[in-house]
Amino acid sequence: CCSLIHQARRPVKGAEPPGQRTGLLLQLSDVIMVGPGRHRIRASILETTHDLRPCFRGDIQLFLDDPDAQTPPLPGDVLAVCTIPKPIRNKGNPGEPDFASLQAARDIHVQASAAGKDVLLLGHRDQGTWDVMFSRSRCWVERSMHRYLHDSAAADLASTLLTGHRVSMDPDLLKAYADTGVVHVIAISGLHLGMIYGLILWLVRPLLSRWGRSRAAGMIILPVLWIYACFTGASASVIRSASMFTGNGLAMAMGRKQSFLNGLGSSAMVLLAWRPDWIFDIGFQLSYAALLSIAMFQPRLRAFIRTTHPIARMIWDLVMVTIAAQVLTAPLVAWHFHRLPLLFLFANLPVVPLSSLTLLLGILICLLCWSPILAEPLGRSTTFLIHVMNGQVMGMDAVPHASLTELHPGRIQILIIYVMILLLRSSCQNTCLLTISLCWMGMVACLMLGSQEASRHERQRVLVIFQTRRQSLCALVEGTDMLVLADPAENRDSMSRVRCIDQAVAFYRCRPPTLVRLVPGTTFDWMPAREDWRIVCGQGGYHLLDRSSGVMVSVRNGAYREGDDRTADRNATVWSVADASCALWKIHRWESSAEGVPSRFHSVPEQGAFVLNMDQPSRSAPR
Repeated sequence: CCSLIHQARRPVKGAEPPGQRTGLLLQLSDVIMVGPGRHRIRASILETTHDLRPCFRGDIQLFLDDPDAQTPPLPGDVLAVCTIPKPIRNKGNPGEPDFASLQAARDIHVQASAAGKDVLLLGHRDQGTWDVMFSRSRCWVERSMHRYLHDSAAADLASTLLTGHRVSMDPDLLKAYADTGVVHVIAISGLHLGMIYGLILWLVRPLLSRWGRSRAAGMIILPVLWIYACFTGASASVIRSASMFTGNGLAMAMGRKQSFLNGLGSSAMVLLAWRPDWIFDIGFQLSYAALLSIAMFQPRLRAFIRTTHPIARMIWDLVMVTIAAQVLTAPLVAWHFHRLPLLFLFANLPVVPLSSLTLLLGILICLLCWSPILAEPLGRSTTFLIHVMNGQVMGMDAVPHASLTELHPGRIQILIIYVMILLLRSSCQNTCLLTISLCWMGMVACLMLGSQEASRHERQRVLVIFQTRRQSLCALVEGTDMLVLADPAENRDSMSRVRCIDQAVAFYRCRPPTLVRLVPGTTFDWMPAREDWRIVCGQGGYHLLDRSSGVMVSVRNGAYREGDDRTADRNATVWSVADASCALWKIHRWESSAEGVPSRFHSVPEQGAFVLNMDQPSRSAPR
């Protein structure tokens, strides 16, 4: 079947030449919906028309775009796909995470993209593995939410609350949740497992108390918690919560009271012994930092005001827990995300109860989905709650100066901040002059390190040509100024472009960049500070000339034709670059043509992003 698909597909003008496409026989193991008709699929390779095993090992990640499909793909389906598999490599864009290592940890080393016309459904094989069962259950939950929550955005958020997969959420809404400091409510963590644990305990304990076995209630709930933890993807924060609830259940069964700090430390030791790489996981760091911060600071903050009214005490406890959790997590948030939300308290107070109620209603919808008469009112109520919650988050995000931005602390500064926090915590009862002096010295050291790092970034001069999805994107960095040169077309995958620019701005610590369109036939100058750049845009590319150093970079785009470089001064050209809009077959044809390519030629689609340090252009090599 793969050979038939491979032979039947006719080459399209401008597409890849025939012979490069491969027929694959795949069995799906995990299916995640990332948009209408778009799915991200993990599959195992059963057969291929070419021998890929010596080159590619492990599973394959397939991006399937089929908006006209009658039924979505399901785990266990066997598909024949005609596509071009490629090894997963990092794009090399500045500030980009190491996606290759993350996927390699999941034993995924190959990726491919396919449309509906490239795929043929051959059948279905039932697999008894837990992964396939969990994936099918997640697909069923997503379909149930979209069936009874008639608003697509609300259904995506409800699916995220239940399954933990955020790929289908609106990026702007997800950014608003992160900027206001309430992204933890849509990440499966101790809040969700605690609600499920309390709900089942409330239902089971009265029944067991009649038999005199109320201590065994915690042990009965543990299998449900671990199944749900694996169902949501078994992330570091979820496994941490499940392990701590396991310790609590064992202590309850033995009639003992568990120490919170002992349970926290023992769970961290066990998880790191099992997965040492989790020490670098952001969720692992934030989860343990938040709980440790609550244990250290919440009792002291709670003692400031004492109240006996149950509702006032509940609200005060929520306020103190929210503030206490920020003490040790704020440095990590500033380090990883370069911002700090200032209105986190006002955002958490309404959002946490609303998200908890939404989660309970989502569970009820899944339990009552067999009865549309009961599920429809629950779906309308859930949609209303989600609209209220999203309105609260978007309103907080729209407040001017709602968060501190452009924060770039270094590792040493983070370490000094944590030492200062521990010193202040230890001196809460007995104020010591030595402690105060050490805190002042740490503050001065942080300021000196920050000024030194800022002066280094003031002198940077970098040229970056990004690897994006079939579009031209370039950035010139002069100190903290950035000029972005982008495709003139507005509909060229704007989210990918914005993500690359935001990562580069954070990496080089620049101010908001200036965006200029690459319109053919235009020439302009850019003069930040004392430097002078000349940008010449042609039909088949553009030229970048640094007049201070005499370095010239000639960039070819997808419309380039042989001979277009003749307008440039070949004596001044140092690098010739084919950007991400160039097809691979065009680059290979340029390399094998009589004209050939210059000695210093960089192919962005094959080698990743082009990053050139303009301070030492002759000795620096693209990354």
